[in-house]
Amino acid sequence: MLADRIRSAFIRLLRSVRRIDVVTHWRWLLLGAVLLAVVARCISYSVVATDDYVARSVHSDYGQYADIARNLVAGNGFVLYNQPNIRRAPGFPVFVAGIYAVFGESTRAVIIANTLLTVGIVLLTGILGRQ
Repeated sequence: MLADRIRSAFIRLLRSVRRIDVVTHWRWLLLGAVLLAVVARCISYSVVATDDYVARSVHSDYGQYADIARNLVAGNGFVLYNQPNIRRAPGFPVFVAGIYAVFGESTRAVIIANTLLTVGIVLLTGILGRQ
């Protein structure tokens, strides 16, 4: 059967691969993880951010976060649809509001900051995991 052939080929492949010495090559593995995170973020943002309707729509998650961030920067408080909001956690809207306060209302600045945050999380996880 095809499933048995695939399984036996996979087992042969696993047996032929040499074990990677993680202790010696941890920096290269961490660099590979960071590059993979950046590529994954860039691909996901290139798919999502090109559709202006999705990026600006108040019905999307990002649209709601951006609306709350705009209200925070304007001094209106944690408001969505002109009403105080308790459904969204404050972390990401405050993060976006900080970016809006520094760089203006720029989706590109949010994407770059979010990518840098992802890289930082991957680096921190790799460094803590090594200890």
